[in-house]
Amino acid sequence: MKHLIVITPNLKEASTGGLIWQKRFCEYASRVHEPTEIIDATQIPNIYRSIRLLNIVYYTLRLLRNKDAFLFVDHNLHVRLSIPLWLNKMIRKNHYGVICHHVVHGLRKNPIRRWIEFLSEKIILRNAVRIIVPSVKTSSDIEIFNVDTSRIVVINPTLVFRSALMPVRKNERRILFVGNIEPRKGLDTLIRALYLSKDIDFSCEIVGGCYGYERYLKGLLKLIENSRLSERIVFRGKLDSACTIKSYENANVFVFPSLHEGYGMVLLEAMSFGLPIVASDIAPVNEIVKDRLSGYLFAPGDEKSLAEVLRRLLLSFDLQKKIGMRNFKRSRDFSSWDKVVDKTFAVVKPYLHNEDSN
Repeated sequence: MKHLIVITPNLKEASTGGLIWQKRFCEYASRVHEPTEIIDATQIPNIYRSIRLLNIVYYTLRLLRNKDAFLFVDHNLHVRLSIPLWLNKMIRKNHYGVICHHVVHGLRKNPIRRWIEFLSEKIILRNAVRIIVPSVKTSSDIEIFNVDTSRIVVINPTLVFRSALMPVRKNERRILFVGNIEPRKGLDTLIRALYLSKDIDFSCEIVGGCYGYERYLKGLLKLIENSRLSERIVFRGKLDSACTIKSYENANVFVFPSLHEGYGMVLLEAMSFGLPIVASDIAPVNEIVKDRLSGYLFAPGDEKSLAEVLRRLLLSFDLQKKIGMRNFKRSRDFSSWDKVVDKTFAVVKPYLHNEDSN
């Protein structure tokens, strides 16, 4: 039986998105497979983390110590891991799998950084024996790297927070966004749309942490101040589970203006809490949110389009409740994390035996 090594970006901050998936997988693998080693990128010595080149050297030396291992890594670490994983494969003959939530090089504005990201993604994905993705959209995105499509496995994730009962709501216009504060989430579009809707009596709560995008957050706060919406739009930061659930229960409309997504777990959560949804018309969001059934879709990045569909829900409490109840009923069929993790481990399991599955 081979040594399983899981490399993850940050289990301590695993509260939403792909990190939850990684955390659940690590817990499951540690129970059912011996030996399993977890390498958390935030736990390696500071000197190696602070200098990128030393970071690459650290991972190379760490991985080359293992003769008979299978590695399962998070694609978000592609810049740090692409070369170490390739060397490990060439020298130690150890195969690896990747969980890729979404492709990132296209999100970079700096051309040099974009090229580095593209090359790193290409190396890490083309040399993986299995690539787990959360949606058909992500699967099609990684085809740009000429990856053998037979190596790609689509596993839809599920929701983190689930409501057992349909919340009883007041007739109010409380808007909620849940997600990390970063440019691809389109929060600047949301703020501009709310400015266009300022004649309506609404409040907006933005829940989520800011990890490395402090300048973007500062720009959002300035935009809110210039729009004179400071008393109506509140940034709550990262909340614990109980407070996040309370935010879902207190909201009336869920807004998701993202420009790029691998899946969108928070959309499932919003449905579970019986919220109507206003979201960008992008894949795979439009695979989850059905226009005029789950809520309304709008042209990504278009504040006028967002303001228009948002107004429809804010001005009709009956419509809010009708769509919200429809979403709540649909959420009863959503998968569990146990099933998602079972499927994930089933992809890895054949490679843990002495003879690899090809």
